[in-house]
Amino acid sequence: RVLLERIKAVPKAAFSAPEDRPTLQMHYDSLRVTELLQPRSIVLVDDVVTQGTMLLASATRLREAMPHTEIRVFALIRTKSRAEIEHIEESCVGKIKPRGQRAVREP
Repeated sequence: RVLLERIKAVPKAAFSAPEDRPTLQMHYDSLRVTELLQPRSIVLVDDVVTQGTMLLASATRLREAMPHTEIRVFALIRTKSRAEIEHIEESCVGKIKPRGQRAVREP
């Protein structure tokens, strides 16, 4: 089942300069919740997370529709800018928080 659907295209962050990447608002406005289920928890899955702006916008959209649902995210790879990925096996637990119109990952 698809619970979250992109209804408007946004530029791909991976191919944009940092200052040109889509904002939280751009991502948020491009999404809609398609079903109003009330699960106890949801795990959002992404392949690569850089800053986390898309994941934060997605979680915010879901939180509005399902305020009592625990929302967590999982990304296969975390990276910073275009740096080489040295150790794909390194795991990390952290938080993604808003910072202006973008997001910041800790760590």
